Amino acid sequence: MSVRQRTRAEPEPEAPTNKQSSKPQDVDSHGTNKLLLAFGSLTVLGVGYYLGTISSPQAVAPISPVAPQDVLSTASPVSWTLKASRILDENNELIPKYASDIVHIDVQQYLEPLVCTGEIPNVVKTTQVHVKDVMDIPAAERKSKNQVFLLLNGENQGIYVTWDGEEDCMHTLAKTAATALGADQDRLENGVKFMTQYGIPITTAAELEAAGRIAHVLLDFQIWMWPGIEKGYVYNVDGVTLTTVGMNPKVFSVKNFFTQEEADAIRDAGEPLLARSRITDRNKTRDVSTSRTSHTAFLNPSVLTRDFQIRSAKLARLPSPSYAEGLQLVRYAAGEFYRKHLDTFDSIDLIPKRYYDHNYEDYEAWVAWAAAKIDEFEAQGVEIPPAFRKGGSHYPVVDDEKVFPNTLLVDFHKEAVESNLFKSHYDEDWGDWIKTNLDNNATGIMENLLKSRGAYLNQIIKIWERQLNYQVVYSYPKRHRILGMTHLLYWIRWAKERISAQLSEVPSIAHPSGALYPKIHNDFFKELAQITLEDLSEDFLVHQMNQEWYDWVVINKDKGNTVQKVIRSFPMMTEVFIRAWENRVHCSKLKYVLPKYIKHFEPNRYVTLFMYLNDVEEGGETVFPMSNDRLVTDIEREGMDECNSGLAVPATGLGASLFYVLDADQVIDPMSRHGGCPPVQGVKWGSNSFMWNADAQEGASVWSEWKLN
Repeated sequence: MSVRQRTRAEPEPEAPTNKQSSKPQDVDSHGTNKLLLAFGSLTVLGVGYYLGTISSPQAVAPISPVAPQDVLSTASPVSWTLKASRILDENNELIPKYASDIVHIDVQQYLEPLVCTGEIPNVVKTTQVHVKDVMDIPAAERKSKNQVFLLLNGENQGIYVTWDGEEDCMHTLAKTAATALGADQDRLENGVKFMTQYGIPITTAAELEAAGRIAHVLLDFQIWMWPGIEKGYVYNVDGVTLTTVGMNPKVFSVKNFFTQEEADAIRDAGEPLLARSRITDRNKTRDVSTSRTSHTAFLNPSVLTRDFQIRSAKLARLPSPSYAEGLQLVRYAAGEFYRKHLDTFDSIDLIPKRYYDHNYEDYEAWVAWAAAKIDEFEAQGVEIPPAFRKGGSHYPVVDDEKVFPNTLLVDFHKEAVESNLFKSHYDEDWGDWIKTNLDNNATGIMENLLKSRGAYLNQIIKIWERQLNYQVVYSYPKRHRILGMTHLLYWIRWAKERISAQLSEVPSIAHPSGALYPKIHNDFFKELAQITLEDLSEDFLVHQMNQEWYDWVVINKDKGNTVQKVIRSFPMMTEVFIRAWENRVHCSKLKYVLPKYIKHFEPNRYVTLFMYLNDVEEGGETVFPMSNDRLVTDIEREGMDECNSGLAVPATGLGASLFYVLDADQVIDPMSRHGGCPPVQGVKWGSNSFMWNADAQEGASVWSEWKLN
């Protein structure tokens, strides 16, 4: 479930520190900032006129799909580009990161949007089926019925869709399934892709057949997430086994990923650097805490850490080894612990808090839409459950502030309590508030809830849709303008991937080792500010901002956070910066058109691989207190009461735990809170391989160096 709402201050993991830059004076968005124009209109024409690079903008087509070398293999889609990865130079020195293959990014293998000349794919039945039931049926049976079973990223429930085997209908097939499964329809225009159950790209009809006519549909820039399927399910990935031990949060037990010699090497490299573990608060203050009494050290870059970056990325199916951090060594002496926490960062607001959250107006719009759909079904004689027919408890009634909304909230409250949703968000008080008001049969509960907890609306609607067997699936109208920061981060991801895919045709200045290689980092933004001032006239930039801000940029162009602060106050400046960059790079392959709609993205840790370097006689478990799954029971650990609840994974030497800390849509998953229980006897040694949804080093700089307020 994708709900991002921080309900109380919470310490974060350690992050590097750096100097902060000054901030400009705030600009009144209703006063001096008068030119908040829609992207793609006057801003494009103005910048194009000044730079001479814009004619008639054309949509940028996805990069043509490239089939993997062996679709039947369980090898990672990045494996063939990394086997010969350069790590050391001719002097046996570690090659600098941006001069090495570590920053290579595999292209998203979107399905080509061809016109379907065969039979148009249709959903066989909207009722979702568990994938395990489908896997027990021979693929030949699906082929004989002209059917494919499709799921979204990381999911275990999917649907059957008709497909006659024509390759030119695969894009239509993916969009049809994604829409029926609840994917955002506006987002589908940016590209869709198929992946096998082992995270291997599918781009041809032959590959879809070879995958047994079972595939996952991923949207733009989604990163593969291993589906849990069921507790005890085992994946074999190049000899490494992943066994599902927890479904929510998703946790896998990993074996055969590393050796005793490597465990010893990690300890030898990190032990001299060990220091008391610290946490970081929202003011970026790093200090020791009674909630974390262990000792940690980040290993210096080396052949060892580079090798683990590559291997971790392959196991998690990341598009680049640069998405994995270097290793962190952890030592828990007897009695030392790390209480429940998130591995993610959330200490600054890259966009205004809850900007994209839903509200009561969204709820009213959905009710009107849902009622119209039900009425349409009834008029057509479509069979629907009695409770959803007119007059039933689940029939949407416009302007009803009590009966229908309270019915929805009864269902939502029950599921939220059972799944620990309120608990994971520290929202138990809201759960109690809902229950009390429902018991009192109060009016206006929904409206008051959504004023503060608008992020819950999506789950409320999804429960209703599931009860209706997904006969209707809602896509929200887009009432928010896409913010400049959202566009900036999306463009950087797009540019990195396109440069990596077509490196031979890209000028060296935009190569990973070049000065204008796009990065989520202040070093790149300083270059961006400099070339914008050099290549665009003062009159034009003052027109886009104002004189005060122009003067401030001139003074602060060499400082961090300048570009970010400009974009926050003048969203259309994102495109100005992009056009200035394109003008300098001067490469036809790198012309960009801002998409009509994109989902907001923030760089963050995505999945964690925690390696147990030794056996612990007693204690030292990794506990997931929000989970309803159990491996070990009756655990009592002094100083850490959460060890006796939830999923506790034993510390088994040369094993590992892989768990996701964002959901499949890259939103922080509060269910992933976890802790390190204290060893009762002996010392626990472990190592974290933190993996991100972006370049890990650049992503970390956002949370340690950006200062936007």
